Amino acid sequence: MQLDASVGGAPPTNYFSLHGSPRFQRPAFVEPAPDLDPAMTSASVISPAQWIGPVRERLEWIASLPPNWDGYGAASVDKDTIERAFRFLGAVMSVAASAPDIGPTKDGYLIFEWHRLSADLEIRMRSPSEYEVSFDDVDDPKRSWASIVTANLRSIVQVIAEISSRR
Repeated sequence: MQLDASVGGAPPTNYFSLHGSPRFQRPAFVEPAPDLDPAMTSASVISPAQWIGPVRERLEWIASLPPNWDGYGAASVDKDTIERAFRFLGAVMSVAASAPDIGPTKDGYLIFEWHRLSADLEIRMRSPSEYEVSFDDVDDPKRSWASIVTANLRSIVQVIAEISSRR
C-alpha cells in the first residue's frame, strides 16, 4: 500500500478541527451496508470487499498526520502500524463486512469502531500484536464483553460478522 502524505497538502495540526472542514467528510461506511442478494452473486466471480477502498483512504490520511496532530503532543502513526492495521483488518473482516470508522490514538496506534443499531464494537491497537476489544450489545447486555486479544482472532471475526449483519 503506497502512502503519500503530500496529497492535498499537510493536514491541519488540530485533528478535531477537521470534522468541520471541507477536507474531512464523514466516511461513507457509516451508512448502512446495502442488502446483498445471494441470487445475484456468482461463486465464480470474486468481488473485492466494499470496505477496502474507504479503509485504505482513511489509513493514508491518518499516515499523513504530523506529530502533535491533536495539539496535545500526540504521536503520529508510523507506516508500519498503518500496514499492520490493514493486514489485521484483512484477516478479521469478510468481503461483506461493513468498514469501521478508524481514528488515531495519542500513542501512535489506531482504534477501529463499528456502531450499528444497538451494538458497538471497538478494537484498539495496544501494540503490534495486542488488541483491546470491547463489544456492547444494548439489547442483550449479557452478550457484551471486553478482552485483550493477541493470537486467537476468532472472537473478533465473529463479532465483526455479527455487527455487520445488523441493519
